[in-house]
Amino acid sequence: PRVSNDAVILVAEMLKVFVEEATRRAVKQADSEDCDNIDIEHFEKILPQLVILLGLNILDFTLHIRTSFNLILTVCIS
Repeated sequence: PRVSNDAVILVAEMLKVFVEEATRRAVKQADSEDCDNIDIEHFEKILPQLVILLGLNILDFTLHIRTSFNLILTVCIS
């Protein structure tokens, strides 16, 4: 099955938002540890928070993301 251009754009935008949020949280984690540089360990520490945020409908943002994922799945499967 082909993926529509709209689905590709939606996935790209969702990935951008996810990366931006991960970066913000990793910066905050590094700051809390008094680190001047951010490394992979900071991302590893915040990753569970992002997974929870995306998976459990904790915020309205999560509901939007899940709705978008469902749309993508529908488009990709059809």
